[in-house]
Amino acid sequence: IRQINWLPWKKMPDAIVVESWLRDARQQLASAGVATPELDARLLLQEVLELTSSGMISQSRATLTKRQFQAANEFLERRLSGEPVHRILGWREFYGRKFQLSNDTLIPRPETEILIDAVLQDLKTNEDRLRILDIGTGSGAIAVTLAAELPSAELVATDISKGALETAFKNADVHSVADRITFLNSDVFESVDGVFDLIVSNPPYIPENEIDLLQPEVRLHDPKRALSGGQDGLAFYRRILGEGVSFLANHARVFLEMGIGQEKEIKNIAMECDFEIMDISRDLSGISRVISIRAR
Repeated sequence: IRQINWLPWKKMPDAIVVESWLRDARQQLASAGVATPELDARLLLQEVLELTSSGMISQSRATLTKRQFQAANEFLERRLSGEPVHRILGWREFYGRKFQLSNDTLIPRPETEILIDAVLQDLKTNEDRLRILDIGTGSGAIAVTLAAELPSAELVATDISKGALETAFKNADVHSVADRITFLNSDVFESVDGVFDLIVSNPPYIPENEIDLLQPEVRLHDPKRALSGGQDGLAFYRRILGEGVSFLANHARVFLEMGIGQEKEIKNIAMECDFEIMDISRDLSGISRVISIRAR
C-alpha cells in the first residue's frame, strides 16, 4: 500500500489551498501508476468539499480546513491502495444521473449507456405502456434510467442479490421512479411472471478462468457473482435467450450488453433460439457492445 507523503496534521503547513492539494495528489497518483490521476484527485476532493466541477475552479485558492484536509488524505490513501475511485465516493454518474453503489453492485460503466441509447433509438414515439424486464439489475442503472426516460413504461427489475436490490430500490426512489419498477429477488426468470415488450440485461460475461486475470481494481472490489459468466462467459446469454421466449410478447425485443469478442457466439445462440438479429451497437472505438434481437 502506498502511503501519502504529507506530514501529520500537527506538522502540516499553516494553510494548504485546493490547487496545492490537487497538484500533490495528482503527482502521487501518477507515480503510483493510476491511469487518470488528475480526474481522480479532483473527484476525491470535490466529494470532500461538496463542490461541483465549476465550484472547484472558483474555489481553487480556498484554504482547506483540518477536517477537509484529513478527509481528503484518507480518500487519497485508499485510492493509492488500489480501491476504485467510485467505490471510495460511493456513487457514479450514469446517463446524467447519480447512482449510489454498494458492495453488492458493479460500478455502472459508460459502455452500458450504449444499451440505453439503443433502446431509446429503437422505440417508436407512439408506443405506450411498455412492459420492460431488466435481468440482473445491480445498482438499477438500466432500469431506473429507462423508467426515467420512458415515463409511461412499467418495469420489473430482477437480481439474485438482495443487497443489490436494496441499492437499486434506493436509486429508484431518489430518481422518483420506484412506483413504476417492481424489484424481484430472482435467478434470471425464476420468480418472473407475465410477458414483456422489452428484455434488457448487462449479464455477467467474464469467463470463469479469466476472473483472476482481471485488473486488481475489478478483481478485488467487484462482486464475483456479478462478473462470472460461467466457463466460457456465455452462460447467462444461453439462459436469457433459451428461457426468455415464453416471457416475450409478439415481436418483443431483447437488448444485451456483450463482452469484447463475444458478438459471433451470441449471434449464434440467438439464432439457435429462433431470434432475428436486428442490430449491433458499437462504441467509439468500433467495438461491438450491444446486440438487439427480436422474437420471430
